[in-house]
Amino acid sequence: MLSQLDKTSSLFIYANGLLMLTVVVFPYSTSVLGRFLNTAYLTLPVVLYCFTNFIHNVGWLAVSVVATHPKDLTKGARHKANVQKARKVIAIGCVFNLLVTILAFWLPIPALLLVTAAWIVYLFAGIFGTSLEEACEGRRKRCLHGGSQASTCRSVAGQRGRRCVHDRLFPQSA
Repeated sequence: MLSQLDKTSSLFIYANGLLMLTVVVFPYSTSVLGRFLNTAYLTLPVVLYCFTNFIHNVGWLAVSVVATHPKDLTKGARHKANVQKARKVIAIGCVFNLLVTILAFWLPIPALLLVTAAWIVYLFAGIFGTSLEEACEGRRKRCLHGGSQASTCRSVAGQRGRRCVHDRLFPQSA
């Protein structure tokens, strides 16, 4: 999401500071969780860990809101739409993490399993979430085969005996 931005503001710096603060707190809540994982005192560390996840999600929500309000910090209209789309997903994540945090008071093990499942989803969303079209958007600037332009990429791929990734993904594009 941050690649969609090309400007900054003081409000954005504070929102990003909140996000980075939550990143700094994660090792401590994880350490507490690990220390009490196989004990009778599991509930409070699980609640703390789930709450840390929720606050981290709130940090991402703050960054996504401040990226477009009160001043638009995005590169253009298409990038603003991408940030707004990401904001909707982040808001859903906030609600999910809040519900899991509340659930952790009564059912810590299922709550911990839900948080673990959410982290796995975040991992795969980060790896595969970027659409291939966005990944190849800058194909004229640089190419996956090392060429500086798409035509160079096609010739490099042809020399290596395979089709260019651009031809496989977007046969109609030049």
